Amino acid sequence: MPGKRATTCGMCVGALRDTVADSVGRYQPGLGTVIIRRVPALECQECGEVWWPSSSIARMEDILSGGKRSDATATIAVPAYDLAAT
Repeated sequence: MPGKRATTCGMCVGALRDTVADSVGRYQPGLGTVIIRRVPALECQECGEVWWPSSSIARMEDILSGGKRSDATATIAVPAYDLAAT
């Protein structure tokens, strides 16, 4: 039901608790890999699955649709591995 907060996990039916989590992925051409830190989320106390409330999804979509590198609060270097390299 829209607007109603989930209280149980959709994977295992465990109880959900408020938490914050990071979202990582390749979202936008030109932005490369993006990390959005400390996103309000719900975490299952049984299986650990993280669920994004619709309000968090909307905020992440806003950042990614209009995001520019200059808006980022930090830039970090990450190691990259090539498993096909010999």
